[in-house]
Amino acid sequence: MRSTTALAAGAIVLAAITGCAPSAPQVTPEPSSPVPTEQTSEATTPPAPTPFGPTPSASPSPSASGDDDARYCGDEYVLSVISGGPVGWEGTPEEQLQSAQPEGVFQPADAIDGLDVVCVVTYRIPTDGSPGVAVVSEAVLERDDDVFEELEAWATANGYESRTGQTGFVEREAPLNADGTSTMKIFWAPLDGDDPMIGNAADILRLSGADPDAVLVWHADFTQG
Repeated sequence: MRSTTALAAGAIVLAAITGCAPSAPQVTPEPSSPVPTEQTSEATTPPAPTPFGPTPSASPSPSASGDDDARYCGDEYVLSVISGGPVGWEGTPEEQLQSAQPEGVFQPADAIDGLDVVCVVTYRIPTDGSPGVAVVSEAVLERDDDVFEELEAWATANGYESRTGQTGFVEREAPLNADGTSTMKIFWAPLDGDDPMIGNAADILRLSGADPDAVLVWHADFTQG
C-alpha cells in the first residue's frame, strides 16, 4: 500500500490506443468493479503497422526497474499483448520485441509509487493515428483497500480527467492537444472485474503470477512517438 508520505493487455487495451481521436465527454465516476477486456469489443480500424527500427536477431534485455520490489513482467507477457489486438507489430516474435522495445519499468513511476507491485513493463505500440507510436506502461498491483483511492488521487493531482473510454472503462485523460487529440491516458481495473471484464485477465494472471484479485494499471503516452 502506498505510504502516507508518498503522494492485457489484449484487445480492449489496444483499442484504447487512439491518439488521433478526440476524447469523449466526462462521465459518471467509475464503478467499484472496473473492467478491461482482452478487451471488450471496441472496434478500431487496424492500421498496416510497420516495424519500428531494424529487424533484430534476438529479443532485447529489459532494463531493471527503479523499484527493487517490481520485476519485469516478461517477454511472453509483452508478446501476449502486442499480438492479441487489432494494432500490433509485424514479424517474428523476436522482431516484434525489437519493435516494442520493452523495459522493466512503469512510466510515470510516481503513479504507482508506494503501491504493492507484482510486475511492470513499458513498451512501444503502433497507433491508428498520429503520432504513429505510443509508449504504453502496464503494472500488475496487489489488491488492497486503498489502491483505487491512491490511483484516483494521483490522476486528479496530475490533471487527468475522467472520460468515457472507448473500451468501456473509465479512462483518466491528461489535457488534450490543441487539435483535440490525446496526450496521455490512464486506467485501472481489477483482473476479476466484469463491468467490463479484462478479456486477457487469465493470461495476465498466468504470466505475472499475480493473485486473481490483482489490479491492472495501464498508461499510454502519445507524446513520445
